[in-house]
Amino acid sequence: MLTKKFLSVFFILCVLLVGCAFAASSEQPKDEALPESPGMITASDIQAVYSVSIVDPDDATKVLHAIMLGIGDEQQLEAVVSADTPAEEGVTWSSSNNVIATVSPVGLVRALTTEVTNPAIITATSVWDPSKSASVRVYAGNPNVRVEGLFIYKEGTREVTSGDIEISVIVGTSANLVAVLQPAQADIRHVDWYTANSDIVGVGWDPAMPTNATVTAHRAGRTLVEAVTLDGQKRRTCFITAYIEEKGAVEGGCATGILPSAAGIAILAPLLLLLKRKKK
Repeated sequence: MLTKKFLSVFFILCVLLVGCAFAASSEQPKDEALPESPGMITASDIQAVYSVSIVDPDDATKVLHAIMLGIGDEQQLEAVVSADTPAEEGVTWSSSNNVIATVSPVGLVRALTTEVTNPAIITATSVWDPSKSASVRVYAGNPNVRVEGLFIYKEGTREVTSGDIEISVIVGTSANLVAVLQPAQADIRHVDWYTANSDIVGVGWDPAMPTNATVTAHRAGRTLVEAVTLDGQKRRTCFITAYIEEKGAVEGGCATGILPSAAGIAILAPLLLLLKRKKK
């Protein structure tokens, strides 16, 4: 029969093991609370405490990344500045290539020369803080067949829907998105990709294959990635939830969980045998 001393030692060891396991499990990091669905990319999605964005004057929630204009066509742009006071909201406009497209002091863009490979970059720069700016690519040309539809899907799913999509990506891993342009005979089959929060999810793509993009989850949260056609008229959104994969971690030499694990039993067994031998 087991002695009281043996039972006492055994009880203490079990209590210590369970306590260690409970403490380790309680120290597991918690995922960040996910923000509400942002809907679509707006000026506030991509702005920091103080920043600049370029939007459609007719719809200030529509941030412009790229536009396509026919030769001689004009388009008015508007700069939105997040600033402490209204006096700091002024910007200056500039063009990287005045041969392709010019921009007036008030943001009126005019296309001059056909160029659909290397666009002119129109930039709005904060007057008060030149380190803050926003840019839009201007492609000049008159394509015979324009893109009429844009859809995106996660590579491997083979599902193409007419609406926006949602996917989940484990933090530290990546997923591939594919853009489908319609009609198939469209002259310019190119899209640009953007992320509303690069701290949560980054996006990259090869200009040689612009319809394929790779999204990488950096930290837990929820944001969106958007594909936009060159003329800025067609866009499609992918809402992405980045999450931390739950694993049975071992911290401080104690296995997580409430009940003793196989490792705990393996630790107790030699001690029990030793006590039994001493008893004999």
